[in-house]
This record gives sequence, C-alpha cells and structure tokens, in this order.
Amino acid sequence: MAGCARSCTGRRRSREESATLFTEPIGWLEKQFRAAGHDKDSHELAMHLFSAWQGMAAVAHGANEPDLVLTEVRRLKNWINTL
Repeated sequence: MAGCARSCTGRRRSREESATLFTEPIGWLEKQFRAAGHDKDSHELAMHLFSAWQGMAAVAHGANEPDLVLTEVRRLKNWINTL
C-alpha cells in the first residue's frame, strides 16, 4: 500500500509539473492581453492563441510542413491586430 501511495503522489506531482508547461505561458499571454486592454476576455484570448500555436506546431511537425508555421504565424498576427 505504501508503494502505491508513493507512486500516486509521484504521478500527481508529475502532472502538476507538466501542467506548468502550459499554465505558465498561458498566464504570460493573459498578462499581455490585459496590458493591451482586454481585461474581461484575457483568459479566453490567451487560450485561443496558445491552442492555435500548439496545434499549428503539432501539425507542421507531424506533416513535415515547416512552411505551415509561417502561414499560421501570419494569420495569428492578423488576428491579434484585429483585437
């Protein structure tokens, strides 16, 4: 039973540590959106941008299409400029 308690605690800690790979940049993006005057929707905007970026990176890598990154960055910049 003690072994399970240790491994369960270790897994929980690993999940929490892994989550910071997402929560820290999302938090930073939220601050940037708030600084740009988007107080009410900063979290949603941050989640959208982070999700779009992560998805684009995964697809570009998986499909071996590095030019996709340039195309999507251009689209994301245009989106940000409309806010």
